[in-house]
Amino acid sequence: MAANVAEPISRTDLIEEVHRLAEELESTPTARDMKGRGRYSLTPYYRAFESWNGALEAAGLDLNHRYDIRREALLEDLDRLHEDLGRVPTRMDVTHRGKFSATAYYSEFDSWNGALREAGFEIHMSKNHSQDDLADALATFADERGYTPTREEMAVDGPYSPQAYYSAFESWHDALEAAGLSSRYSRPGSRKGRDYGDGWNEAKKRKIRKLDNYQCQHCGMTQERHREEFGERLHVHHIIPANDVNDAVNRNASTNLVSLCRIHHKVWEAVHGHAPEKQSIPDRCSPPD
Repeated sequence: MAANVAEPISRTDLIEEVHRLAEELESTPTARDMKGRGRYSLTPYYRAFESWNGALEAAGLDLNHRYDIRREALLEDLDRLHEDLGRVPTRMDVTHRGKFSATAYYSEFDSWNGALREAGFEIHMSKNHSQDDLADALATFADERGYTPTREEMAVDGPYSPQAYYSAFESWHDALEAAGLSSRYSRPGSRKGRDYGDGWNEAKKRKIRKLDNYQCQHCGMTQERHREEFGERLHVHHIIPANDVNDAVNRNASTNLVSLCRIHHKVWEAVHGHAPEKQSIPDRCSPPD
């Protein structure tokens, strides 16, 4: 197995190890080969050459077939995330920190768990996840499928086990609702938070955050930093106050919603709290002065 080396390793030593492994295998080594049979971990290669293919090029070795390059690149980035995080990466880790989308893994390996198995990771279904993380993962899983997944599909191919959802939510229906997904069954009165009418749900808020590149549109704070500082995702704010728009379609239109950090959400609320009546919904506007 690859050894952990405390002191910095020179590029020359790294390249020599690639050559040694190539001679041993009688072929161009993959990142998986280095991880499993090499002297060094992949981290110093990423730091010195940015990618495994960069290391191969520096070593003067031919790259693998294009198909294998794509597959290897996906697995390589899983390895990078694993070493950066110190744990098996989740689908949400890939979404927020990876070089590729979760969809790319699903397309290449048929499922997220398939990608983890190919990478040699144990599939650990922990129950200690926040409702936000579970809802985000469920929504992403549904986006990749193109429909609301069942509990059985989550158990087979999902990022978390159904038991993780039952630990965090009272029911599968509540988990679907938190993810902004429809269910064949509806239960009146179970919606949490303020109800602004049709079009106001977790799916819409995720769409707005994505449109805004997961940044506060006032100060530029990223959603990742917002999670670290406030323990929650970016807020989604009505540009024209919700109470000033009678039509739910216009009230909750993407053009009337903006991503803000917790602090500047309060600032915008104060500025727009008594906004004059407006005749129409504007395009996405600039932050207040």
